[in-house]
Formats: sequence, structure tokens, C-alpha cells
Amino acid sequence: MPVFLLIQVFPANANSKGRLFSTLSGMGLAALIGIPFNACTTQIVPFLVLGLGVDNLFLLTHTFAAQIQTDIPCRVGLFLGSF
Repeated sequence: MPVFLLIQVFPANANSKGRLFSTLSGMGLAALIGIPFNACTTQIVPFLVLGLGVDNLFLLTHTFAAQIQTDIPCRVGLFLGSF
């Protein structure tokens, strides 16, 4: 198994970047549609998205680490099917 999956730096980095890009694309889409921005959308929502994303990251990495006895394709299937 690759070392970067064992120490779980790659999933953490991918999760953080995914949350950042989803927040930016959501704000861009809202600006394109014409929804006005206020303090809630620009200051509070990104932190809520990041908080929920980190919570899901802990659940995903725990599920992935708990499936040690199975092979990689079956492990990934159980990992993604846990939701």
C-alpha cells in the first residue's frame, strides 16, 4: 500500500481543496445568477462547509483504515458504500 494513503495526508489535502473549490464555485454561481451577497454568505458559510467537510473526512478515513484485511478494490467499495 502506498505510504501517502497510510498517513492519510492525501485524503486530507484532497478534502480541503474540494471544500475550497466547492465554496468558490457556489459563490461564483450565486453571483452569476444574481443573488446578492451579505455577511452570512461571505463569512459564515465557508467555515460551515469546511467544518462539515472535516467531519466527513474523519468518518471516511476511519472507515478506510478499519478495512485492512480486504484487498484494495473491495476496500474502496466498502469505503465509498459506507454512506
